[in-house]
Amino acid sequence: MTLLGDAAHALVPHHGQGANQSIEDAVVLAACLGEAGSGPLAEAITRYERLRRGRTRKVQYASISAADILHLPDGDNADRRNARLGSPEGTLHHLGWIHEFDASTQEPSERQGGTWL
Repeated sequence: MTLLGDAAHALVPHHGQGANQSIEDAVVLAACLGEAGSGPLAEAITRYERLRRGRTRKVQYASISAADILHLPDGDNADRRNARLGSPEGTLHHLGWIHEFDASTQEPSERQGGTWL
């Protein structure tokens, strides 16, 4: 048995990734099961969990840390955040790794992940 979606990694709403991570989980699980063919089911599930654990952990962490950044009180820190996110480069730096990932063709790397900080 294995889990996917919110049953495996519930997400806070700051990146709107709950449904997306569930879809990515399903795509990767289906591929792992398909690749396993008539081989051991446990190996397919282990591969699925290995491929998904790091990615979902990074998305969770980034979403949780976004709460602090998105709800800053007015002041210097909020002004710096606004300036950074006011440019396409700043937005892509903080969100591109989430939205550009293709679970059907890519395996997560150590570089894919980050926070708003």
